[in-house]
Amino acid sequence: MLNERKASTYKTTSGKVVAFGSDEHINELQDTLESLVSFRDTRKRGTAAKTDVTRAVHRVKGDLKTALRERDKVRNFLLSVTKFFRN
Repeated sequence: MLNERKASTYKTTSGKVVAFGSDEHINELQDTLESLVSFRDTRKRGTAAKTDVTRAVHRVKGDLKTALRERDKVRNFLLSVTKFFRN
């Protein structure tokens, strides 16, 4: 029996809906992470603002790691299907 996963989607900052783990999704997460880190680095150590932004950085890093893992799963699946049909 086939297990079908419900497709996860992500709404970009421009309002476009893309697949979770797609290149566009990953690029947006990387851009967001870069902006957050840059902003965090301008805050004074020990301030509430720096603490809050640091939490956001950790959250985006986790989301990025999950998205990269999902992308790799899809790519590996497609490679295995391609190999199967070539043989």
